[in-house]
Amino acid sequence: MSKWRSIAGGRRAALVGVTCALGMAAMVTASAASPRAPTHTLTVLVVAGQSNATGAESYVISPTTHRSVFGASPADTAVGLTLWGPFVDPPSLPPRTLDYPQVSSPARRVATFGPEVGLARGLWAVGNRSLVVEKVVANGTTLAVDWRPRGRLFNVLVARTLGLVAWAGAHGERARIGGIYWVQGESDAAMATHSAAYRANLTAFVAALRAALRVTAATPFTLAETTTA
Repeated sequence: MSKWRSIAGGRRAALVGVTCALGMAAMVTASAASPRAPTHTLTVLVVAGQSNATGAESYVISPTTHRSVFGASPADTAVGLTLWGPFVDPPSLPPRTLDYPQVSSPARRVATFGPEVGLARGLWAVGNRSLVVEKVVANGTTLAVDWRPRGRLFNVLVARTLGLVAWAGAHGERARIGGIYWVQGESDAAMATHSAAYRANLTAFVAALRAALRVTAATPFTLAETTTA
């Protein structure tokens, strides 16, 4: 049995009825009246952005080999995953496992996966064993509008991440944010004004997000770069 299914098993009753992502932090506070003492450190990996972060067109079942991409690493069933996005079926708390079949489009009910899989597998391969991914994504969104500091998606990202950290603390885990991975930029690049302001907007976004998540500049903020070549 995976660690995440084991933790969830004895506490499912306290989580029944929680369906709103932005209500997680309040739920965690209410359920933490008698928290367990932290046993070890859990590293939270934050993954956010637009379609490339979602995993659009990255199919779990290969259209050429007809085989699943999962099963290649122990991380697939050992790393936790919780996610939010209007184009996915979002598992909330408690976390599912990394191999949970996500759906990137409401019209095409095809299981997909995102860059969190390679990220988690890579960290697992070099010895990181206590990992959970918080993934917040929305296709076709811009940094200039949708993700701006204190904007709608910025607030969702902060609430989800802090909610996961608090939930972990209430269930015997000393959680820390180990890194933020930003996979976004295509939508801004398509608009001249947004593209010209991207550097300034990104600088403000990074500073505001670090402050809201209560992490320092020592916490890595990784930018993914895509190419058509």
